[in-house]
Amino acid sequence: MAHANKGEGIYIELDCLLDTRLGTVGLISEVAARELLLSDKYFERECDVFEKVGTIQYKNLYRDRDSATLHNSVLTNLIDQHIRGLLKQLKHQAMTQPTHDWIDVHVNIFPYSFSEDEKEELVRVMDFRLHGGAEPSPVERNLVRVSIVDVKPELLTPAHCRAQYGAMYMYDPGPWLGVQYEAMKALRIPEILVYVPRIYHGNIPSAAEVEELRQMLRIDASDPFTLTEMQLSPIAGVRMLPAAYFSSSIRLQSNQATT
Repeated sequence: MAHANKGEGIYIELDCLLDTRLGTVGLISEVAARELLLSDKYFERECDVFEKVGTIQYKNLYRDRDSATLHNSVLTNLIDQHIRGLLKQLKHQAMTQPTHDWIDVHVNIFPYSFSEDEKEELVRVMDFRLHGGAEPSPVERNLVRVSIVDVKPELLTPAHCRAQYGAMYMYDPGPWLGVQYEAMKALRIPEILVYVPRIYHGNIPSAAEVEELRQMLRIDASDPFTLTEMQLSPIAGVRMLPAAYFSSSIRLQSNQATT
């Protein structure tokens, strides 16, 4: 069988791997953060508006998130619930089909600042997590190659994405779509799967707006997230995953609330 001598790329934002939403809430109120972990509502939410935390205060602090936010955040469920399954498929393809020989996993640390030592540690943690909590063998490490990138949305052009990635994970695709939308109309990338949470990052549409979109798309669907996927499908393969995938891997029971 001929070898492709190329890699298949996966792009992952650090904000998808760490629950920096919870970390931001915790910086405002540890009590409020603990209460979120006690509630199913947090893991099933459709917007990042939290009781006992001022919306403007939260948005400003999240906008300016930094190393303190990261240190206050915990791992999400995304690797366990989705990324590892995608990697399994791609590793099988690498061994049985001539499409690619390895998988490049790019973790985008933007907008955070990392030292070189911190980047190396993040690579080690990702290697460990992507291989199910086990130290990867040299063969496995060569098959799944983790690297750290620091890329602003302005540089994630459709041409760059097409050349680098088959799948992308973003928490909020709004800034990326905002700066790349016109370019994406000229160079469409529907073949790239862009995984995002089922979360509204702006205004929640009214029932009338959802119905207007449904009629415009001429499809028999009423779920607004499904309609959004269909609306964006000509330019990018957006797929919306449960908010729980992008949320804390830790849940508290009521008897743990004060421990």
